[in-house]
Amino acid sequence: PKYDDPEQTRWFRPSDADYIGDSSTVGRLWDNLAGRIMCPLTTLWIFAMSTGEGYTASILRGEFLVNTLSPTSYNCFLFHQMIGQWYFAATRPGEFWNWWQYRKSFYWFSPGPCPVQWYEYFLVITVVVAFSDFMDSTFAPMVKSIAKQAIRLFVDDEGEEEVDVAGTLCSLV
Repeated sequence: PKYDDPEQTRWFRPSDADYIGDSSTVGRLWDNLAGRIMCPLTTLWIFAMSTGEGYTASILRGEFLVNTLSPTSYNCFLFHQMIGQWYFAATRPGEFWNWWQYRKSFYWFSPGPCPVQWYEYFLVITVVVAFSDFMDSTFAPMVKSIAKQAIRLFVDDEGEEEVDVAGTLCSLV
């Protein structure tokens, strides 16, 4: 069984929780207790991050993360699987690996990572971020300007005047 595999060892859990005959009672109990034990530390960590103090906050407000990776994060989420498949197909002629040909244990998760070597991971990540940056800085503004021009064809902006939303809300209240 997969629970006897040493690579499947779950750290900070009693060995009974990894036994295949377990009805998840031990695992759930231990996970609940471990979460409660870590709650004070997690609270302090979240407080430090919310005030901008601490090591995590200082790392996360770095110039590279804020100005380079943050704008590309959503596109990375959208395109990482597709780019991983394209990379695998381009580097291994005749072997197109498909995530969706395997049965998934959870409907909303991919069944496994793209089967590339560990050193290829960094190249795939670089390609994903570069493609996402291109989409965010070049392609998205082009699409937005085309959409604005198309909307102007159908909507007449000349007859409308500015409405003071704050004043209207205050008068209603």
